[in-house]
Amino acid sequence: MHSPFREILIALVFLFIIVWLITSRKTVAIKKIEDPFSSLLHSALLIAGFLIILLNRFQTGLLAIQMIPANLTIEIVGVILSAVGMGLSIWARAILGANWSAKVAIKEGQQLIQKGPYAIVRNPIYTGSLIYIFGAALVCGQVRGLLGLALVLVAVWHKARTEERFLCEEFGEEYRQYQKRVKFMIPFII
Repeated sequence: MHSPFREILIALVFLFIIVWLITSRKTVAIKKIEDPFSSLLHSALLIAGFLIILLNRFQTGLLAIQMIPANLTIEIVGVILSAVGMGLSIWARAILGANWSAKVAIKEGQQLIQKGPYAIVRNPIYTGSLIYIFGAALVCGQVRGLLGLALVLVAVWHKARTEERFLCEEFGEEYRQYQKRVKFMIPFII
């Protein structure tokens, strides 16, 4: 991965973390929270996926096999996709407001948000994360990019499914109707 592109991708992750830390203080009391093992599982997979792609120390052996030729156009597209993905995640986080939680949880007085990006997909933060990591995998171009993408996909899929169960229990028929109208993670497809 070329240095300037890798540095842009890392800067996007730091921007994301800063926004998350600043906005995480505006949450309300938790009514129900996921099992700690479940939270640890998807967090570990997510972090591992990001690190495998972004850190050059994983650029060894089979992981270093170049699958996508180093190409300026592909790398620019990858960075743009990553920026769009981070933007989508940040927008979705802003729309959630105090309903957001780092762990899968139901908050006291939680509302079912169906506006903004939540009118397009039910899990836009996770969709944004996948778009980001797909772009980063393009920039990386190596087998480790595919592995990192797979780990992040498993992490967000697991977390989103857990979250969906919680929301179905909390909002019942209203959430089931929302599921019928709005796709899980990819607009018009899944």
